[in-house]
Amino acid sequence: MSTSPRSRDLLERDSEIATIETVLSRAAVTGERIVVSGRPGMGRSALLMVARDYAIANGWNVLTATSSESTSHVPYSLLTELLAPLLTPIVSAESVLAGPSTMLRQLASLASDDGELSPASVAYAVRAALLGLADTTPTAIVMDDHHWADSESLEVLGMLLNPLADRHIAVVLTVREPWRPHPVLDEFLASPLTLTIRPAALSIDAIRTMSADAESILERTGGVPFYVVAAVEGSSVAATRVAAAIRRRLLARGPWAARAAVATALCMRPVSRQLLRGTTGAPSVEIDEALRELEDEDIVTVSGGVVAIRYPMVAELLPQLCSPAELADLSDAVREAERREALRAINPLVGAPLTEAG
Repeated sequence: MSTSPRSRDLLERDSEIATIETVLSRAAVTGERIVVSGRPGMGRSALLMVARDYAIANGWNVLTATSSESTSHVPYSLLTELLAPLLTPIVSAESVLAGPSTMLRQLASLASDDGELSPASVAYAVRAALLGLADTTPTAIVMDDHHWADSESLEVLGMLLNPLADRHIAVVLTVREPWRPHPVLDEFLASPLTLTIRPAALSIDAIRTMSADAESILERTGGVPFYVVAAVEGSSVAATRVAAAIRRRLLARGPWAARAAVATALCMRPVSRQLLRGTTGAPSVEIDEALRELEDEDIVTVSGGVVAIRYPMVAELLPQLCSPAELADLSDAVREAERREALRAINPLVGAPLTEAG
């Protein structure tokens, strides 16, 4: 069996890579399931590519798809991307242009009399296609960011996993922790048939192989590989790359989350929820929801009502997400909120709501 050439470039991932390649070698005989899970930036996708490269190097059929928040509400978008190599030769050009539902409806019509587009009819058609593909050659189904998969695709995959378990098919996917609850995904992750791999942060020894300034880099990045690589590179291009990734994650979470994250970074210290409410002008319920989302994105930690940016490197880059005018406005709001908080420490009535005299 050939190994993935990519595996030589990943630090402190020998155990994970060996596990992936061992499990996939068994999939040539029977079905296997692997989940790579973890926080943002921990290298889930890199390990997924190890699995993909291993399958390609050994002559397998490989079907790949990446889910995203922008397509998470598009019915059957994951399945359509995953099955594109199978769909393209057998569906019409008009179906391709019309989108996922039309393409899968035409596929379903090949497997049933009425071509009804339902999870059951799609599952029947997809099962037939996959069994035909894997009949003579092992097949890898490789899916990245599966926590954003659309519900319709998840339902179909849930119908397929058990019937395909003893076939020459390996299912390898990544999910971010924590993931959005979904019965199919939850069952898949909890199944004793599923092997879960959780890549850890890089150690100082690993970082020392890349930089003499390992202690500082570990302190700034927490050993998160995505941040470590950028810190070692140390260029404006690397900083822009990380800032762009953070921007994408925050924009998906709405304006209050981004404003709260930047305000916390500007304070340059752990802050209270109350200060963030004063700074952002957000209602309590909105700021609480924003902080939960920021925790999910691994941007902040929240403990006992105190909020802190999780990684110093992220705190350094967050102000870059604002325009100069926005940054000036938010800086003024932070200073005013800090002033009022200091006064409130002396006199608790400062900033307290007024009550009418009886």
